[in-house]
Amino acid sequence: MKNVCMYSIGNVKFLLIDPSAHVCSLKGGLIIKIYRDNKTVYVKPKGAISFLTINEIKKQVYDFINADDTVLVMDLSKVDFIDSSGIGLLISFLKHMKKRGGKVVLEYPKLGVQKLLEMTRIDQLFEVKKKPEPTTGSWQEFL
Repeated sequence: MKNVCMYSIGNVKFLLIDPSAHVCSLKGGLIIKIYRDNKTVYVKPKGAISFLTINEIKKQVYDFINADDTVLVMDLSKVDFIDSSGIGLLISFLKHMKKRGGKVVLEYPKLGVQKLLEMTRIDQLFEVKKKPEPTTGSWQEFL
C-alpha cells in the first residue's frame, strides 16, 4: 500500500491510506471510511449506528468536512442497525450541511434501515437512493 500511516486518538484507531481518506474502527464494532471527491464527502459505515458510536462518528465527520464541501453522502448499504440516536445523527448532519447551502444523500439503506427511515418519515427530509428492485422478467414471457 502507498502512504499508509496508523495513529490513535483515545480508543479510536485510524488507518490513513492517503491524505484524503480515513478508515477507523469505533466502539460497538463499527468501521467507518471517510473520504472526499471534489466537494463531496463520502461516509461509509459498516455495522450498527447507535448511541455507542454516534459521538465518535459525529466528531470524525465534522472534523473531515471542509468549508467548501457541499454534499455529504452516507452509504448505508453495510449498516445493519440504526437506533434513535443514529436518526438524530443523520438529522444533525442535515442541519450542518443545509447551513452551508449543501445537502445530505443517504445511499442504499438495507431493508430494515430503509423501513425505519420510512416509518419515521425521515426519508422525506433527505435524498435517498435505493437499490433498484430486482426484476423477474417482463409480462411478455407469460403471454
